[in-house]
Amino acid sequence: VKGDFINYGIEASYALNDRLTANAIYDYQEIDRFGLFAQVSGPLAPGVTDLRQRRRENREGLSEISNYELNLVGDFDAFGQSHVFYIGLQHLDATTDDVNRLPRDLDRFDPFNPVYQSEDFTGRGDAVLEDYGISNLEAPAIAAQAYLNVTDRFSVLLGGRYSDQESVTDVFECDLGGGTTGICPDTSFGTGDLVPALDGEGNPVRSVGEGQEFSPTVGLVYKVTDDINTYFYYSKSCEVQSAQARSLDTSEGEQFEVG
Repeated sequence: VKGDFINYGIEASYALNDRLTANAIYDYQEIDRFGLFAQVSGPLAPGVTDLRQRRRENREGLSEISNYELNLVGDFDAFGQSHVFYIGLQHLDATTDDVNRLPRDLDRFDPFNPVYQSEDFTGRGDAVLEDYGISNLEAPAIAAQAYLNVTDRFSVLLGGRYSDQESVTDVFECDLGGGTTGICPDTSFGTGDLVPALDGEGNPVRSVGEGQEFSPTVGLVYKVTDDINTYFYYSKSCEVQSAQARSLDTSEGEQFEVG
């Protein structure tokens, strides 16, 4: 597996007053990846030592991720204590191109008596293009958080994030003529020869993942002594998912910490 990464970002801050600061952030990430690997589609049969179902797979893709943030960070005094708060807006755009090439069967291989060989098809573009997927994710969100010092020894963290996510994946195949699509017939076909893949009813193959979710965050800190703190932390997260030709449920997670 090979990957080339490009990352850059810019951040600007402006102090509105002694207690309130505005921040604007932009991050960009680009990932160009290429994977070439062999796999076995099933276990060995009893008494058989060589792998007959070994296949070479060739996958490559490009991901571009842009993240925009605008937030306010400040502190205030109340009930004889100083507190800190955060309010922010975020917008995430991500586009991923996935190229899958038709797997090729490899020679039989005996792991107990291995004979290694040098394949003559180990580079990009040397296998027939099977399909091409483009996924687009948009995820605007708003978040707020406050760290409250209730007493000199007891503090509370309260926060939440509301996000509205949508992920759309379209699949493309070769134009075989006559309104039909499928696997490219030879390696001379490239992404420029692709048209939207069609299902059995002649509709474009598309999967959509959507999710609106409020994710809370709660934390408690108690200062037992000047040198020992105890804490509890809980948070929830969600992320939409999609895959070629199928729609998936939103992935949700919970995190608990005690220490």
